[in-house]
This record gives sequence, C-alpha cells and structure tokens, in this order.
Amino acid sequence: MSTGSRVALPAKKRIRQGRRLVLVDIENLAGGADLCPTSVAAWHDDLAASGLIHGSDQVVLAGSHHAMQVAAFAWPGQPLRKVRSGPDGADLALLDHLDYTVGQRFDSVVIVSGDGIFTSAVAPLTSQGVIVTVAARTETLSARLRLAATHVVFLSDLLHADEKVSA
Repeated sequence: MSTGSRVALPAKKRIRQGRRLVLVDIENLAGGADLCPTSVAAWHDDLAASGLIHGSDQVVLAGSHHAMQVAAFAWPGQPLRKVRSGPDGADLALLDHLDYTVGQRFDSVVIVSGDGIFTSAVAPLTSQGVIVTVAARTETLSARLRLAATHVVFLSDLLHADEKVSA
C-alpha cells in the first residue's frame, strides 16, 4: 500500500577511502613508442619500488597501437589497457578516466606523464582534496602541470631510470 509520499534514501558514502588511481602514459614514461619488453617490466618495478604503484591500485596503461603491442604483455599484473593513436592519443585515453567522479572514488591519483594536457583535470581534483602526484621526466614536465599537482616525482630520481630511458 503506497501512501503517496516519497522517502529520501540516505546519501551514498564516499567510497574513496584509501583508493588510488594510477594513470600511465607508457610512451611518455619510456621516452618514445619503441618499447622493449624488459624495459617495460623494469619501469613497472621501479614505480613499485618508489611507492608510486601498489598492488591494490587501479592502474590504467595507455599508449598507441604500436606501443601497446609490447606494453600490454610486458607490464606485470592486470592493468586496464587503453589504446589510442594519433597526436596526444594516450593522453586523451587517460583523460577519459579523469571524469568528475574521480574525486568521489579515489583519495589519490598518480599520473605518469608530464604533459600539460592533464592540468585542466588535475586542478579540480586537488581542489576536492584529492592528492595528485605527477611522475615525469624532468625535460618533459609541463610547468602548468607541475603547479597544479600536489606532488611531483622526477623519473630520473627513480632507481635505474636513466638506463631505461635510453634502452
């Protein structure tokens, strides 16, 4: 029997407690689209050793069709793989994951890319209290993105990073 009145349901609790989203532009990480499987696996290990990736993180790996042929098989674990070619293809694929709900679902976001295209998505996240860490090569880090991020980590500071960029 309906009384005709509506009952408000309690608002959903934020589900972001302790959750982290890691977005990896594999070509930006490696310094190009020509990847070696050993280098891809080693970059993953370096990011894990530095604390930028944990086993419970949601990881999204993006690159061109060419780069993802190697990266999809060489990257350990089960990252979500996004393939998009063309100018800024990997960046645009990763930006699809930085929608307005990220701040409700994650406490922190790690972006492994220094491209300035991420600035417009990072600024609102930090204003919502999301901790945004950018991991990038020194020479390719956008000044705007550096200012918008909560933390910046230079890939050259990671274990063996210089060897893998030139590999």
